[in-house]
Amino acid sequence: MALLLKPYILNLNDKNVLLSLKRNEKIGCLIGGLIIAVAIGLTNATVEVRINYYGTYPLYLMGAGLFIFLILSCAKRIGKNKILEYVGRNTMQILLFHKFSILFFQSVFGPTKRRLRNLDTIEGTVCALCVATITIVGCLVLKEGYRYIRNLVIRRYNRRWKAELKR
Repeated sequence: MALLLKPYILNLNDKNVLLSLKRNEKIGCLIGGLIIAVAIGLTNATVEVRINYYGTYPLYLMGAGLFIFLILSCAKRIGKNKILEYVGRNTMQILLFHKFSILFFQSVFGPTKRRLRNLDTIEGTVCALCVATITIVGCLVLKEGYRYIRNLVIRRYNRRWKAELKR
């Protein structure tokens, strides 16, 4: 859905839709959109991606589309940000490696295991944010380690290949 909405969000300024609004009106639209998206999310049943349950599909799609619209609008307003750009460039590595650390924190590591079961509390939410931060940093460290090992192997085989060519 994000891929479908992205061209429309990026072209909003070209069509002068948002340029005609004042700053306070833009912020009001974002806050109003957020309130509507949260209301749709609360109206819909709990979404469980692991068991492929999304509640009422029209509500789910409306809420997802509105949240994507809001996130892309905020991203467009933020502009350049080194941290967000770095995470964006490395999203694939995060997606590849995150499941193992999440499973570790959810089922093996005792202190987080209990807290992650109840995300309705402040303690559970803070724990989830800490686990998410640790997971993202760990994924980026794994990515750099993978790149280092890959470069070592490539250099080693390139040296062998060049040595065999000289013979």
